[in-house]
Amino acid sequence: MNWFIGITIVTLASGWIGAGVNELLGQPNSVDSLGSLIWLTTPFVLVVVARVTKQVSAPGRWNPRFKQSWKWYVLALLVYPAICVFSSVAGVGSGIATFNGIGFGALSGAVAVPFIAMFVKNICEESVWRGFFVGEMDRRASDWLVYAISGGVWGLWHLPYYLFFLPEEQMRTVMDVSRPVFALFACGVMVLWGVLFAELFRLAGSIWPLVLLHAVEDVTVNPLVMEGHLVIRPGFEWLISPVVGILPALCLCGLGLVLRWCRVNRVRGSESSPRSSSLPGVSEPVKQGSVA
Repeated sequence: MNWFIGITIVTLASGWIGAGVNELLGQPNSVDSLGSLIWLTTPFVLVVVARVTKQVSAPGRWNPRFKQSWKWYVLALLVYPAICVFSSVAGVGSGIATFNGIGFGALSGAVAVPFIAMFVKNICEESVWRGFFVGEMDRRASDWLVYAISGGVWGLWHLPYYLFFLPEEQMRTVMDVSRPVFALFACGVMVLWGVLFAELFRLAGSIWPLVLLHAVEDVTVNPLVMEGHLVIRPGFEWLISPVVGILPALCLCGLGLVLRWCRVNRVRGSESSPRSSSLPGVSEPVKQGSVA
């Protein structure tokens, strides 16, 4: 538990430390700065050290489990494209957005290289946010506490990124507001997203569907808005933007709660099955709240 608290504190401090290092070196804050690298890599390094030194008990969940979890990989692949479609249809249908179209031939080539980079980046992120934070709390805390802490730390870890490292011109293409206001919306949305991420991790029993989910989000949601494919009327971004919009975030949170319902009922079904207690060699079912 001391390691868990320590990793949480240092993780939340890493971005501020990175911004301070940039200040001491006289470097501007940017995504390519040393401070940004410190922010991005510190949580992963801490978790690796904790696992190598056996200071934490949660398994890393590195087994892909394709055979058992193929449907969760399919879901991970489709969720954020569906949210992009939802935001586009809702925006255009309500008259508060225009859709400029996407050339799918050009898009496939434009997405391939960024997807590989995002996939590698998200191996680091998901081994921390789901593999460590959700994994460590899974048998020790209620679902709601798991959502609050794993999603909250995930969101607050991004706070220095939104305040210092994210280029302002990119931020203003998403929502033309001050950095603190943008950070408030973005971090809140990530807490809501965290419900889906936590439940998908629990059902799949592996970080890899989450790496896929996160990478697909990076190469679909952000470019849809930042590259001008979906233009939302100023003042309505907070409502339907797939990046910071409350409606898409609530849809994702709702999907996460549906997955929770599926997981809980699956556990209850296995507990009530007479075969689970009568057949030799059948292990006890996993208790509610643990990784499925």
